[in-house]
Amino acid sequence: LRALPGQMATAASNGSDPLLEVASDPSRGRYYVARRGIAESEVLLRVRPDVWAPAWPGDGEAAASLSKRESAVIVCDAGFSGAAQQALGILAAGWLLLVRAALLPDEALEAVLRCCDDNATRRAAEQQALLRRVAAKLSSALHAAGETARTTDQLARLIGVVVTNAFGTRGGDGGGGGAEEPAGYGLFVRASLFNHSCAPNVHADLTCGGGGGELVFRASEPVLRGEALYISYVDSTEPRYERRRLLQRHKSFTCDCARCGADLSRSEEWESSLRCRCGRGWMQPEGGAGDWRCVSCGAAESLSRVLAWDTDLRGRLAAASEGGATAEVEAVLESALRRCHPNHAVALQARLRLGQLASS
Repeated sequence: LRALPGQMATAASNGSDPLLEVASDPSRGRYYVARRGIAESEVLLRVRPDVWAPAWPGDGEAAASLSKRESAVIVCDAGFSGAAQQALGILAAGWLLLVRAALLPDEALEAVLRCCDDNATRRAAEQQALLRRVAAKLSSALHAAGETARTTDQLARLIGVVVTNAFGTRGGDGGGGGAEEPAGYGLFVRASLFNHSCAPNVHADLTCGGGGGELVFRASEPVLRGEALYISYVDSTEPRYERRRLLQRHKSFTCDCARCGADLSRSEEWESSLRCRCGRGWMQPEGGAGDWRCVSCGAAESLSRVLAWDTDLRGRLAAASEGGATAEVEAVLESALRRCHPNHAVALQARLRLGQLASS
């Protein structure tokens, strides 16, 4: 099952680790701080997966890797509804990871549940209800396959752990850039104690070829003794409204890190602004979920309209990129620049795709 339960025992207590110390408080839970001063690029942690699986259903690799026990559970499971995929984020692509985790020996499964937060208290009531329906479905599949009984409560906690803590991993070559879909998903229990910031001081190398490799975490800047250690759970080049949307959807919290709380007039956040249709000013949000307002003419636009524009633009870029036509990608980029900053993530992704097309 690609499980290495011996690692899990070290997640709750790593007093012998020369670099990482576990701190805790009511608002942030348990998290890593630096045990001593750390130099830029210094390796903080190398960790192998406690459970790993290729993305489901993938390109055939996932099905080819199934054990007899896993196949029996998958056969008894009818799959995900579209609503579950939307509400629970990575869970559809991480379905095989969830099955493998559910098939862990009792002691190893309890270690995962003990060491990792499931975010149940933060999740919206309708999402939590959907999660429990998925848990009941998996419980029935395990029973039908003749596996060890798992209660709905136990599996609901496990699903919450997977949604909250799973890392998407890339293939062995590490190529493809940040927008590449994960080749697999894994639970790396020791790594789950890195908290999130959109201005992280730790870089996570997510290359984990074939599930047998390590994730490597390095300091991206000098870190002082006692300073909290952060990775970014999302692509930090995305604008603030998109980072917050992804974190709320997948991790069930609204980010209030130093970067997200900063005024958009700061240079590092200016790319989150949108050009007003008046052509003279830039629009910025008035609150976390409030209207966007032009600093020049005062015109307002709702967050829902901004997100609809963004979703449509990303869909058009994905379709143009898939088609491989340079002119179509250029048209999307031109359309994007009418409204967004030149350093907006979608504009950067369009330029990256044009470069790939030019070199192919």
